[in-house]
Formats: sequence, structure tokens, C-alpha cells
Amino acid sequence: MADAIAPETPHYVPAPETKADVDYVDLPIIDLSKISTPEGRWALAQQARDAMSDQDFSML
Repeated sequence: MADAIAPETPHYVPAPETKADVDYVDLPIIDLSKISTPEGRWALAQQARDAMSDQDFSML
């Protein structure tokens, strides 16, 4: 069997931090470790609902 050769990838250079005055919002942190219990799922559902309705946060 021939050895697999991975294609060469270019070196990643991150974009510099913006110097613009940008208003940031604190995004809610939803701890998914609670999902294993019915009470935890209920709490997660409430947190997700609040995040989506109060802060328009719906990115997964």
C-alpha cells in the first residue's frame, strides 16, 4: 500500500485585532452538561429561550 501524501497547506496568518470602536455584547453561556437529567433539560430549555428572546442569540 502506498503512503498517503497530504497536500501542503498554506501557513495561517490571523487577521489583526480591530482598532474600530465596536460595541460588544456579552453572549450567554449555556452549559450542555446538564442535558442528562429531566431537570437539567428543563433548565437548558429556559436558558435557550431566554438567550433567543432577550438577546436575539440563536447561533449553535
